[in-house]
Amino acid sequence: MRGGTRQGAGRKPGSSNKEKKPGRNLTKQIRWYESEWEQIEAAAEKAGMTPSEFIRNAALGKLG
Repeated sequence: MRGGTRQGAGRKPGSSNKEKKPGRNLTKQIRWYESEWEQIEAAAEKAGMTPSEFIRNAALGKLG
């Protein structure tokens, strides 16, 4: 039996987190200085976006 001790607990045979799903499925870590992150948060809030949305749009040239 895989997973927990209860019957039916744990992952099902053949299931995988590697299955492709539509949408964003790639994450990357970025290190920021605290002062940089504060500026990003403030700019994102002013633009009505989350920090992630703001960074993505800025990197792809979709701001302004």
